[in-house]
Amino acid sequence: MIEKMSLKFQVMGSSQKPYNITVEGSGENLRAFCSCPAGRKGGMFCKHIAAILVGDITNLVEPSDSVRELQDIAQGSPLIDRAIKHKPSNKKPELPSLPNGIQSLATLANYISSLCDESIYHINYSDQLPETEILSIHKRRKNGIPLKSSILELSYELNTYDTYFADDGDLIQVNHRPRVRPWTLRSTPKTSSWSSFEKAGVTLLEVLETEFAN
Repeated sequence: MIEKMSLKFQVMGSSQKPYNITVEGSGENLRAFCSCPAGRKGGMFCKHIAAILVGDITNLVEPSDSVRELQDIAQGSPLIDRAIKHKPSNKKPELPSLPNGIQSLATLANYISSLCDESIYHINYSDQLPETEILSIHKRRKNGIPLKSSILELSYELNTYDTYFADDGDLIQVNHRPRVRPWTLRSTPKTSSWSSFEKAGVTLLEVLETEFAN
């Protein structure tokens, strides 16, 4: 009898970042999970799982001996027949959404605080500036003091403007106007912006999930 085990793979899909596949159990009790949108939607059987189960390593990020191990533990699993017959759905998967009750940057900050190990991370939320909110996530030093620089920052700035120096050297702000994309996520190595809180918040949680996994 093959001992129950867990195998992990990374495959490239439609996203810029690889999807994570986890396979647990063996034989008739084999289960497979994928982090792609189809997999997250109620654990749907996706094309990435189907491919790895039949030994298709075309989209595998790195060669892995675990593919051979998977063939062994998958013997007797009904998922193999399902993978052979699998046809990807043409239905566009629903976009991920924020957890219930998160409707503002302040409630998102509280939610992230509940997920974080407070001995490692410090969550800071500020709305002291007019029409501006900032949520930043900082790592702590060994003595518990948060680092000044943040690893992630999601900000909301309603307006933008142009600046120029007057003849007396003063910096002047002109042409104030609403931002098309007032939500900005700053992380290493890039900065992205969105028009809606929903999309910005979901992206922040996805990036944070990767941070927690490292």
